[in-house]
Amino acid sequence: MEEAILIPGSRLIAQDDGFVIYERRFSSDDPLRATDLSPSPDWIEICISLRRPDPDMPVCPRARAEAGLTYFHHHLIVSIDPQLLQRLAEADRAKLCPTVAELLERSDDERSALNIDGAALKPIVDQILEPPDVGGMALFYQAKLREILSFICFERKPIDERIDRAVAFLHQHLDNPNASKSLAQAICLSPRQTQRLFRVVLGRSPSEYLAEIRLQKAASLLASGRATVSESAIEVGYVSLSHFSKAFRAKFGLSPSEFKAARQRRAG
Repeated sequence: MEEAILIPGSRLIAQDDGFVIYERRFSSDDPLRATDLSPSPDWIEICISLRRPDPDMPVCPRARAEAGLTYFHHHLIVSIDPQLLQRLAEADRAKLCPTVAELLERSDDERSALNIDGAALKPIVDQILEPPDVGGMALFYQAKLREILSFICFERKPIDERIDRAVAFLHQHLDNPNASKSLAQAICLSPRQTQRLFRVVLGRSPSEYLAEIRLQKAASLLASGRATVSESAIEVGYVSLSHFSKAFRAKFGLSPSEFKAARQRRAG
């Protein structure tokens, strides 16, 4: 088996007959193009976004860029031979979601990447990025591939629709300091049910998820130069500037002002 040829900034994680898994991270002022991803042009690319370039966007943008905005890209890419995907999905083909079914029907030159928000896949992705010490790594990655496909290729259950509504609500109310407290009522669940929903599907609490997307939004604002540190903190719902600075440093290893200065030096 020839080793996959990947674009710069990529780290090969696993390669087997019919699929390749690799990680890619970089920053740019342009959206990522699907044609940049593929180690094999006729394979299907599943692009799992691990860091949203802007929390207002549900996935990494593929066809447009906003002037002055820096896009922080971090993806787990699963590149799979369509014939392998056909075989794995054959037993449950009637349950395939329309997007995947349509993709399989296209010719090789008409295919494009599937863009997936990695939040709901976090437990699987974490195991792929930091695999356990097991003897049969080939079998391990084959199992992870099947888990990913079982999640993204088939019709989603009501629990997934509830988490979609919850995540959308949090993204729409980043500037509200009480967003996590209002969440349960907004999605018609009790606070306890909401906590359990997030723990089961995303592997973290609503407040932990909200803190993550707030900091990512703040980083985008600071990197673009569109907001001061104080303005960024207010726009993503922080009442205390000191709490914002502490959380930002814990996430990115720099204070907000240091981060902004570093991005401006790089841009200049």
